[in-house]
Amino acid sequence: ARPRPRPPPPLKSRPRDHRWCGCCGTGFQLPSGRLVVPGYFYQSNIDFNHDPGHRKGQYNDSVQVTAFLSDDHGENWFPGSPAPQQRLSRTNDHLTLTSEVSFAALANGSLLFNSDGCGLGDRLQSLSTNQGSSWGRVSLTDVKDDSVMGGLVAAVVTLEGHRPQEIIVQSTAEGPGYRSDMHLFLSVDGGASYKDVRRWAGGCGYSELTLLNDSSVPHNDTSQEGPPIGLFYEGGSGTSDYSGQMSFVRLDSAALLRKYWAL
Repeated sequence: ARPRPRPPPPLKSRPRDHRWCGCCGTGFQLPSGRLVVPGYFYQSNIDFNHDPGHRKGQYNDSVQVTAFLSDDHGENWFPGSPAPQQRLSRTNDHLTLTSEVSFAALANGSLLFNSDGCGLGDRLQSLSTNQGSSWGRVSLTDVKDDSVMGGLVAAVVTLEGHRPQEIIVQSTAEGPGYRSDMHLFLSVDGGASYKDVRRWAGGCGYSELTLLNDSSVPHNDTSQEGPPIGLFYEGGSGTSDYSGQMSFVRLDSAALLRKYWAL
């Protein structure tokens, strides 16, 4: 019989007044060996009664994205510094709260996160240049937020006759309507802007993206233009109740990039 998996040890350097959530994107290992798992926490250090621009009553705590990190193959875990909170003029001076989140590892070694906007109207993102130990300024994307967990992945695609191009792909329930129509958005400028490249009609909720290993292609075959991408999400085409079905879609990253340039 297989040995039972061992539960992870408790986080070190954890403030006692915080509540921690390991959610919701895929964890991975960096070339340095560091393990990175997306997460967020709640804390109680903001007086919402003195923040008239805030969404009063929607949250009674502050929410901040962090990375759960391990440098010893999972023996011990510790949280990185949380994503900073700031006020954004585009959102009537609301504080940025970041919660359900996905991470992507970029080709230059940086990490990018994409988060639920917690009622700000658009999805949020931030960049880490130190393997998740801390995060830079949080910025609004040009992708609408429907208060759902969305997927995020980065890949390098080399179209025939072109130089290698890094793409960033995010998935989210974009509508129209509440939690409906799964969309894929693609960026070629490091997340500064996105275009809507695919859509599946029907009810949908949380989603996740991952790079796939294509076992049908030999490892020494360099003719493949880009890695396949897997999309897994709540809901499905033709459904209205996103909670009653799970769907998986295999995507061609090169085809997505061609669609981007055709728009």
